[in-house]
Amino acid sequence: MTCIGNLKEKFREYDIAMRTCLPQVDKKLITELLLMKKDEAPMYTLEIFLKKNANIQEIRERVAKQTGQVATFYDKGTHMVAAHRITLEMLEEICQHEDVEEIKGTHIIRGSASIGPSHERTSHDEVWNDPDSIDNLDWEEIKGKEARGMGDDDLGEVQELRGNIVVTKAGVIDKKVYNIPKSLVERYDGHKLWFNVTKEEAKSKYEVED
Repeated sequence: MTCIGNLKEKFREYDIAMRTCLPQVDKKLITELLLMKKDEAPMYTLEIFLKKNANIQEIRERVAKQTGQVATFYDKGTHMVAAHRITLEMLEEICQHEDVEEIKGTHIIRGSASIGPSHERTSHDEVWNDPDSIDNLDWEEIKGKEARGMGDDDLGEVQELRGNIVVTKAGVIDKKVYNIPKSLVERYDGHKLWFNVTKEEAKSKYEVED
């Protein structure tokens, strides 16, 4: 395996670990915390998106007890915002609460104040690797869209969904056809369908005769 290939493989393992350990947490937030080696518990405006009908008072009291801060709520109690220091371990504990659907955050630079809410709940046209969400995609709409792999690898265009297989076709003259398992779909952003696979892996594992 080349150096770049090894780098892509390590990133794939890291991506899987993030989705396994902290499934509701924004990947950018996890990476930021890991890179902040000098500050083990940096200050963040933490935004937690909750299910409808969550027990707001109970959550408010829990936040006050654990952080000493007062949480504010928006969007009929489904968007909670609180500024306090966080760690990966704290995010892991938050993820264990059944009312929590998604967690995002903004770093508060020393000497500045919390900016309040600045994130939106992940939109419906940006579906991450959630089996239920993937199954609800409009595959007729996705036909003809670009298929992309890890590192923005070009996997051609989406041709069809055949059972649990997504068929893509790449190339103009020497056409390559890939039968990629639907389980490897990472997200659809409204323009491109992203897979958790490299082009090298697609060629070796999923390429078929046209």
